[in-house]
Amino acid sequence: ADHSMATHPYHLWDTGVTDPFVHGPAIRALLPAVTASPGLLPPERHTLGVLCLLLDETEISISLLGELVNPQWEGAADFHAGTTAADLAFAHLDGGRWADARLGVERLAETFLAGRHTLGPARALAALATVCALTGEAETALRHAAAVLAVTEPAGALATVARAHRAAGLATAALGDHTAAHRHLRALYDAAGAPLHYHLSCYAVADLAAAAALTGRTEEARTVLAHVRAEAGDGASARLRQVLLRATALLAAPADAGGHFREALEDPAGRRWPFERGQVWLEYGEWLRRQRQIADARAALTKAREVFEGLGAGPWASRAEAELRAAGIAVESAPHSALRSLTPQRQRIVRLAAQGLTNREIGERLFLSPRTVGTHLYQVFPALGVSARSQLRDVVEREPGD
Repeated sequence: ADHSMATHPYHLWDTGVTDPFVHGPAIRALLPAVTASPGLLPPERHTLGVLCLLLDETEISISLLGELVNPQWEGAADFHAGTTAADLAFAHLDGGRWADARLGVERLAETFLAGRHTLGPARALAALATVCALTGEAETALRHAAAVLAVTEPAGALATVARAHRAAGLATAALGDHTAAHRHLRALYDAAGAPLHYHLSCYAVADLAAAAALTGRTEEARTVLAHVRAEAGDGASARLRQVLLRATALLAAPADAGGHFREALEDPAGRRWPFERGQVWLEYGEWLRRQRQIADARAALTKAREVFEGLGAGPWASRAEAELRAAGIAVESAPHSALRSLTPQRQRIVRLAAQGLTNREIGERLFLSPRTVGTHLYQVFPALGVSARSQLRDVVEREPGD
């Protein structure tokens, strides 16, 4: 592969990881050409994929890392001792593809719980903790995060520590324990309020602001926000700008918050990180309702609920529903679909089996062994309320909107 020195993947990595905020904008401009260049070797592809994760080029990251460790492949967890599978899961989490994130790390996370305390499995368990927190399994998320922290905090593995605290912060917020959420999120910053992890700490600042506002700690949170702003300078990605504006709105005087929320929602690029965008719609809707702007509040809260329903963010969808009721809207809960509650991989297996394909034929399409296909089907039958393969066609045909 012939890369000029300045655009060689390893050179870009060294530059980007040294300071993603100072060098990020210049590197982002080069990425499309570099990632499309023919003859990239797997280690180069891996390096670029993680760099894209760091710079919030989420879609490129998913495609580069997915070519190395597609969650559908059985050996994916073995590549680079599992670190790549965990990185891909975090990219999937950022991009709102949570079932794929879970699928990519479940087996690897189990090896951590079984005593394999190396970095890949630790990061996988942190990713799984995050998925669980977002999708309504808060207690499981807290257990997983605590297991990760017990190993990574003494070892000083800062990035994984930051991710585990963030997962615990989301889980405790979902449970409505904002004091605990504040404790976990505040652990991402030092005593003076500066980011402990030069990059990841910055992304938690809006969740910290939310917990601070609910527990009367706004003054300290403003100090943290000022540190994060200084760290990011002019180099914040569209994603981090959305996070910073949300934090600013939550910590502003009530009369001033609206403008910051609206500015966060004005940039269409922010939609690429759907959960974080949904949080802005939710809190903007809550603010509008308190300002007695009921029609606008209903519109914003409806938007938030749609985003969260689509992602499967149960606790946040419920909060949007509660706010809609408070704004005088009778909310019908969305019909629960047993098929849609399965992971994307299991949905594909069920659909192919419903078409009459054998386990071997399904396995060939999805890069799985026939035995694994059989195990998946055996496990989904009770969830779908069927006892025989012949009943799957009915399940698929009953599906709304198919």
